[in-house]
Amino acid sequence: LKEKSQKIIFDFNKIDDFKIYFIDDKFEITPFGSSSQAFIVSNNQNTFEFWKEKFKNIKDFKIASKNSLFCDFSYNQLSDLRKLKNFKYCLILENYDIFEQEFENKENQTPSLF
Repeated sequence: LKEKSQKIIFDFNKIDDFKIYFIDDKFEITPFGSSSQAFIVSNNQNTFEFWKEKFKNIKDFKIASKNSLFCDFSYNQLSDLRKLKNFKYCLILENYDIFEQEFENKENQTPSLF
């Protein structure tokens, strides 16, 4: 590719086995580049296990699992992740919509009557 001067373009939007959510100090989702912490959320067990194995020896990388002893942080409810400290990246197995509802910026929401 280098010899032929071809560029490699990688579109992360086409990957649907995991999403990366950057969070601020209030544990709210924030745009890329405005935070030093992120959750890597997988909605697929196989992908979760793959990343879990690949990243297990990375400094400041944590693995959180619901009701499990085989992780760095076990939680009962997604809101328990707000107690997690001292991490740069945290891998979890969760539904994207549920994660987004828990960690979206509440200040930017429009109140609804319904």
